[in-house]
Amino acid sequence: MVKRFRKIVVNDVEYKWLFKIDNSSENWFSYILISPKDFPKNTFCIKFDFAAQYLLNTGFPAIFRGERVNINLNEPLYVSQIIKYCQNNYKGLFEKKGYQYLNGTDILSALGYEFSVIPV
Repeated sequence: MVKRFRKIVVNDVEYKWLFKIDNSSENWFSYILISPKDFPKNTFCIKFDFAAQYLLNTGFPAIFRGERVNINLNEPLYVSQIIKYCQNNYKGLFEKKGYQYLNGTDILSALGYEFSVIPV
């Protein structure tokens, strides 16, 4: 199955993004690739420490502002929140050429998501 990048607009800037699961080793992990439309070679890769099976369909259970949520990283809501966080906290990230790697679990925690256990 061929996966295609999806379009998302955050704060009037268009990005392309793709959620992927890497199962090439015995320790699966998930990541999101995001690149600004105007600078397609400037891609950042956000890796998540969650067990991959949680992230695509049912989502990973968490608490956000006192409410139970299921984080499904294949939904634009979470990608938008992550991009906004990066725009505000990683100035210049989108102008750097090549791949930039970020810890997605740390970003979600900084956004206010709470996890009781992070299965890997």
